[in-house]
Amino acid sequence: MSQPNQFNQTSFTLAQKVVADAKRWRQRLDLEEIKLHDADAEFILVREALRSLAKPTRVNYRSALRRIDAWLGERPHTDSTLAAYVMELHRLGKAPATIGQAVIAVKFREKVFDHPSPAGKHTEQALRAVRREGSDRRKGSAPGLTLDQVESIIQAAEQDGTVWGLRDSAIIATAFYTGLRVGEAAAIRVSDLTFFNDGTGILRVRQSKTDQFGVGIQLGLATDAVRRIVAWLERAQIRSGVAFRAVQCNGFDGSYVVTSRAMSSGHVAEIVKARAKDVGIRCTSHSLRRAFAQHLTREGVPIQAVAAAGRWSDPAQVVRYVQNEQQSQSLVVSIFDRKQREKKRRRRAGRV
Repeated sequence: MSQPNQFNQTSFTLAQKVVADAKRWRQRLDLEEIKLHDADAEFILVREALRSLAKPTRVNYRSALRRIDAWLGERPHTDSTLAAYVMELHRLGKAPATIGQAVIAVKFREKVFDHPSPAGKHTEQALRAVRREGSDRRKGSAPGLTLDQVESIIQAAEQDGTVWGLRDSAIIATAFYTGLRVGEAAAIRVSDLTFFNDGTGILRVRQSKTDQFGVGIQLGLATDAVRRIVAWLERAQIRSGVAFRAVQCNGFDGSYVVTSRAMSSGHVAEIVKARAKDVGIRCTSHSLRRAFAQHLTREGVPIQAVAAAGRWSDPAQVVRYVQNEQQSQSLVVSIFDRKQREKKRRRRAGRV
């Protein structure tokens, strides 16, 4: 009888050990699960907060936060470490605008969690130093285009005789004549387009960088843009859904397939640069918006009206686009020259 009792006692001891180990592991797993849930909650908060921003801003904030987190490693986000990061970016040759955006991204994330901003006097002093010493490091500014240059790009794409050229000419014409950003052009749907008998039309922009809540706005479409849009939609047999789509080459016989897939903003940007390069013009996708602003100011449209037409929240951006215009420079020179000529004429008249 002793053997069974001994066996039972041993079994009971082993069972107690297994249960105790299981409890410890369960507690450890529970703790890890809690940490995981906290991390998930943090991720979800930041993700949802970023979704409230326009896509370009969202992408820039995300990449800026990723870089600063990698640079800091295990160090905390404090005023001193953020100031050190600002100076490190300056040492690497970054533009003051890029550095300032990184600080804004950090402030945005801390605000999401109701945490005080780590940017204090040290960070502000570093930013002032960066702006002063890096005043010549402006972000790459998109070169402007004249109306003749834009039209040459559009016509060259249209005349290449392919469905790709027809699509590209329609995209570029639409973006230029309405001042669209590339992301807005890529998001156009057939239901957003309205055409009239006189050849003009209306485009509804559902959401934009300066309209993050999707109120929407209607923009007029010039006849040149409408003609090319209609030609593309008819050739591609698009009746609904996304207006501008990816086109796949189907073998070497020139056949193609118009997909149902929307084009990305990056794809549209590459199209603009490639089509401009075909006619020997260097530009970026943003050059169309700059050309839009420059052309309207050349025609005498006031800066405030240009900003409203292009949906710039700050008219100062339009001023920066047009301040180096040769026409405006020559206008200033002519005004001062006229003043000097009047002074000289009055002096001569006084001597007589």
